[in-house]
Amino acid sequence: MLYMDFLISLGKGLLLGGSICVLGMVLDKTVCAKSLKKIDQKLYDKGIYAVKKNMMVVGPLAYAMVNQYFINPGYTIQWFNVISMLTIHSVGYYSVHYGMHKLSFLQPIHEFHHRFEKTLVPSIGNAVSMEEFLLAYMAPFIFGAYLLRPNEISFIIPIKIIALLNLLIHCQEAEQLSFVRWWVSPRNHIDHHRYRFKHYAAPTFNWDYLIESY
Repeated sequence: MLYMDFLISLGKGLLLGGSICVLGMVLDKTVCAKSLKKIDQKLYDKGIYAVKKNMMVVGPLAYAMVNQYFINPGYTIQWFNVISMLTIHSVGYYSVHYGMHKLSFLQPIHEFHHRFEKTLVPSIGNAVSMEEFLLAYMAPFIFGAYLLRPNEISFIIPIKIIALLNLLIHCQEAEQLSFVRWWVSPRNHIDHHRYRFKHYAAPTFNWDYLIESY
């Protein structure tokens, strides 16, 4: 029974990760077609390989583990847990991302993502090393689930919000979109790829602005 539950959870994780993977590639070739043409094809292919590995292998396995041990039954949206998960993930990602730029022993795992500098497309949001994906992307979700014990729908909602926004902030064609200053905009993150040493927050709460302001 436990084995079957794990397989069902793995299938859910695969569906979730696979849908984001496909959406990213569709956006690359439609909305961001002009930007895609500017990216070296071999580099893009390497990025897509990393995306597929992260979203269709690593992510589903992490989701299945969390779903087995930390998720409670129920399908009523727990808004406190949704907002808390978004907050925990944003703080966790900001902290790890900042560390990957400032700490020499973490820098190598972030180098691949920054091979995409001048031109971005949505899929590149998940084109990271497996180590970075686990540490910066998955670990905050796992910690949040362990701490809050949300039900499944309240766990999936923040995952989808973060995944979709991660595609958006890597969309060059969306650079002119204006957001409130405490929320990460495409321009904030595109500037981070251009200059590296600014705008570490992504893809939700703009901790760079909040810390500087308060």
